[in-house]
Amino acid sequence: MRQTVLRSHTTEWSYRAGVTLEDPFAQLSVAAVVTTPSGGERRVPAFWRGEDRWTVRYSSYEVGVHHFRMEASDDRALGVHGQEGSVDVLPYDGGNELLRRGALQRRPGHGTADTPNHLAHADGTPFPWLGDTWWMGLTSRLDWPTGYQELTADRVDKGFTLVQIVAGLYPDMDPYDERGTNAAGCAWERANGDASPREPLSPHAGPPGPPGESRALVDMARPNVVWWDLADQKVAHLVDSGLVPCVVACWGYFMELAGEEVMRRHWDYIVARWGSYPVVWCVAGEALSRFYRTGTEWSQADVDAGERSQRAAWTRVMHHLRDTDPFARPITIHPSMYGHLMVDDPDALDVNMLQTGHWGMSSIATNANMIEEAVQREPPIPVIMSEGCYEGIRSSCYADVQRLLFYSTLLSGAYGFTYGANGLWQAALEGGYGASPHGVSWGDTTWREAAALPGGAHVGVGLRLLRRYRWWEFTPHPEWLAHHASVADRVAPYAGGIEGEVRVMFLPAIAGEALFEGVRINERDRGGGGSGASAPAIPAKLQGERARLAALYAGGMPPVLGIAAEPGYTAYFHDPMRGEDVDLGTVVPDQEGSWRPPTPPIFQDWVLVLETADARQA
Repeated sequence: MRQTVLRSHTTEWSYRAGVTLEDPFAQLSVAAVVTTPSGGERRVPAFWRGEDRWTVRYSSYEVGVHHFRMEASDDRALGVHGQEGSVDVLPYDGGNELLRRGALQRRPGHGTADTPNHLAHADGTPFPWLGDTWWMGLTSRLDWPTGYQELTADRVDKGFTLVQIVAGLYPDMDPYDERGTNAAGCAWERANGDASPREPLSPHAGPPGPPGESRALVDMARPNVVWWDLADQKVAHLVDSGLVPCVVACWGYFMELAGEEVMRRHWDYIVARWGSYPVVWCVAGEALSRFYRTGTEWSQADVDAGERSQRAAWTRVMHHLRDTDPFARPITIHPSMYGHLMVDDPDALDVNMLQTGHWGMSSIATNANMIEEAVQREPPIPVIMSEGCYEGIRSSCYADVQRLLFYSTLLSGAYGFTYGANGLWQAALEGGYGASPHGVSWGDTTWREAAALPGGAHVGVGLRLLRRYRWWEFTPHPEWLAHHASVADRVAPYAGGIEGEVRVMFLPAIAGEALFEGVRINERDRGGGGSGASAPAIPAKLQGERARLAALYAGGMPPVLGIAAEPGYTAYFHDPMRGEDVDLGTVVPDQEGSWRPPTPPIFQDWVLVLETADARQA
């Protein structure tokens, strides 16, 4: 057998094993041993397709002839064992940037200070991570093809580059919940072959056993092949549209419910199905979480033991994935707070995901503090804000929060940002998603309504602005602004960029309160405030930090600091909602190297950019 395929594109071939087994999925393993043109060797697992059928999916960035020989764990499987063939990988220079540049690569130099702070494509191009959250996007509620393709096109148009999506074992519902199905039922079958929904899981008593012990509270015997066939269409469509699928295997409590062996088998199946696509692997979501109705009577010692057990188990699964994935896709894990605390070996992660809270403006400080702490860890790992303040959740967290989250994250040293919208993450339909197992609903916003929320467009505008420059070289620069966010005040301006080349400064409208105070002070000083020129410069009602900021803003916008006469900047205001620029001309600093920008034309969020003539990317 000989096939041809374009570079980075997936091809597949199938065989019938030719041996009768009671449970082929459990009793037989099949793989293609591939020799690449450069002489390397890959062991590419095949996935069970039902009955005695097995399929291999393969892709490569390396152009040339790739030879393979099939191996089966049972040499009676003569229909597959020993079969040989080749795949001729041809150059690709088409319009799909993801495929043209190649899949994202694992970080080189794990555990060293030289490790890059970002992920890159196979051709070395840095990948800008702007994710969207479709946890339940593989369910029927996000209908194929109409709704799914509509949402994909909308996200591509807005500038997203990646989608976080769960492979069938979901959060916020019982295992075998009807809301987790597609047209074929649930992702896994029970031992009797049934993949249909069932009644909610009954609470179980007692803390977990020793690390690695399988409690098998949920019957998961084998994949429901038809469910995965339907899911294939959706995953492939993301890639065809230029979006990276960040595949989350399951929610963390499945380790408690199904056990480590099933989680390994689940991951093996995912790798065989989707590893040939340019994906990112997320080992589990909220990895140390318990199922909603378990552990309610555990002692604190039991809770701690449970977390240690799950952390150790997910670490072993992560290393198993790292050792067995022939395509070496990047690996991360989704946390309740810090990803590096979800496993015992954080240096093996390619990305450190954070979850920073859903509490609106009050979460901005938590987000900024966590980003700052994670970015400063040694050895470094690229940091992603992977979940925080879904737009519309709790009837709050709307576009102003999304803009402040986005810029405060990326100007504080983080590598990437994942947006989310309430109603979209659940793929909710009319009437809402319904109650979580804890008994409370998150709301009744539909996924279409959520997809139209303006914050999703605004973060896309933000990424387009950053992509004008070498964004992967940006570092935080609080010293550039006279008024910059600090531990004491996180709802404030943020600055970052490349010294001597470009400065990007986010000026949230909420900081305009100080500007208003400064305007009023100026009016009184000029005698226009009714109390005459003898009025105090700082009213007594203004105290402490508020008085300091009012004085700072009394002369207009606070100055940009530390600007040398060379290299010579020009400046512009950028509208973070519409993406339009307002030219401010040449920056002329004073003798101290500071420059006070003009007052923006509208009281709203703005981005102030200072750039040199050659700062922009070609």
